[in-house]
Amino acid sequence: MCGFPGGTDKGEKSCGAVLYTIRDGVRLFWLVRNVGGHIGFPKGHMEPGETEAETAARELREETGLSTSPDPRFRESIRYLLPNGKPKESVFFLARFDQEGAATPAAEISEAWLADAKRADALLTYPAEREVLAHAIAWLDCPPQEGESGLSDRQ
Repeated sequence: MCGFPGGTDKGEKSCGAVLYTIRDGVRLFWLVRNVGGHIGFPKGHMEPGETEAETAARELREETGLSTSPDPRFRESIRYLLPNGKPKESVFFLARFDQEGAATPAAEISEAWLADAKRADALLTYPAEREVLAHAIAWLDCPPQEGESGLSDRQ
């Protein structure tokens, strides 16, 4: 495990996923607006003893009401400083869901919706998450062959 274990004095670590589905042949991405007003992918802090993928799966359930398994073959990591100056790492996996009904967002989510790639790119608050989206789309369009890595670690 790299970087910033969840909840240490050295920084914070969150895990989540680029969550998507396909409806009528169109790939749609699940975006959330948190109570702070930022639009991004569902994610949250690691709990002690959790792996990154376990955190991502739990946060997806908590923030969207959807049960899905993050694909560990796709992993993007972004690092940045919080307004208080502490470092943070956010790790994103890729996860597909096929549930048709409306999911129930958590209390910390003020709004959630599905958006196609172009609209999702326009709505995402942070450029680093737009890069994660672009990498996820490229990966979905042409997944790595066996033996190739789909993992990325960026600052």
